[in-house]
Amino acid sequence: MGLTAVKSGDKKSKVGEHFNKVKKGLEDTKDKLNELSNKISEVTSADGNTVEAVKGAINSANDVFERLIAALTKLAGVINDGSDIGDTASGA
Repeated sequence: MGLTAVKSGDKKSKVGEHFNKVKKGLEDTKDKLNELSNKISEVTSADGNTVEAVKGAINSANDVFERLIAALTKLAGVINDGSDIGDTASGA
């Protein structure tokens, strides 16, 4: 999760925009995993143990995604001013 999308002369709000973009990508991935979990449940020819193992892995991944999304939401909310990156005069 590098910040190559943000340059040193950019405003801090651009970092917040980047965090929101990453958050949106994680939310989309989480939604796709949930769709996959639902589709797996519908497969009648699959072994029950395998289905449960995959669903468990998806649930674990979703837990991680939820924590990352929450952290990115907080970070994006903190970095919402228009001051330059590296500007400490504003106390941010």
